[in-house]
Amino acid sequence: MTTKQLTLMPILDGSVFVNSQVVNDPVLLSVITDLHDRNYQFPSQEVERWYFDTVKGLSRSSRARRYRL
Repeated sequence: MTTKQLTLMPILDGSVFVNSQVVNDPVLLSVITDLHDRNYQFPSQEVERWYFDTVKGLSRSSRARRYRL
């Protein structure tokens, strides 16, 4: 049984290793470059909590919470 060696190449100052097909895909390069420019941090999001109350029905929590992904 033979196995094929996967060759990865460094991009973005060596912080990301990709195969040769990614370099030809402008969408993937755009996403990886955008993540690199943001230091691999996702933006925080406002999250509302919903729950089902047996008396009032569908209800929203009293406060919005901020989450970072």
